[in-house]
Amino acid sequence: MHGAIRSLRLFVFGVAIFGAPAAEAQDAPMTVRGQTATPVRSPDVALHGLSVELEFVPDREAFRVKAQFELENRATREARLQLGLAEARCESDSDEDDPCGDPTAFRFEELESSLREAPLPARRGRLDSKHEWAPALGGVWLFDARLPPRERAPVQHRYVVPGGPAAGGGMSASC
Repeated sequence: MHGAIRSLRLFVFGVAIFGAPAAEAQDAPMTVRGQTATPVRSPDVALHGLSVELEFVPDREAFRVKAQFELENRATREARLQLGLAEARCESDSDEDDPCGDPTAFRFEELESSLREAPLPARRGRLDSKHEWAPALGGVWLFDARLPPRERAPVQHRYVVPGGPAAGGGMSASC
């Protein structure tokens, strides 16, 4: 991992849905109404082996992120899922000219996601404003997926996220 990284937060969520078995990933599955996501709980789908690789891109003052994990459908029936990749809320210590603008704005650039190495199209959503995590999270990227019974399938997200100055020097990112 790059030595300039002072802080890192990754929020990956499994999202349940459409009358099918619900998902569980990092204890934070969601249900979605329109484009608003609300975390829920269910034991049918689990997340395994989360790994995150970061590469600092100096000319952009940004980090290239590669997050990988596997989803396992523990059920004996197909799981229809909605996965959510949540961005950390933009933070600023500045009293003047706030560089965040809208703290819930989407900041992941060049987002490419895959399930079983096949493209997984994304669309924008929002975390339910009443959920306890809403003050910490910004936008949520949503993905539809299906897992056959008893399948374990790899998921990968690649994107670029802006960096910012870290306390004590170096760069930080909320990934």
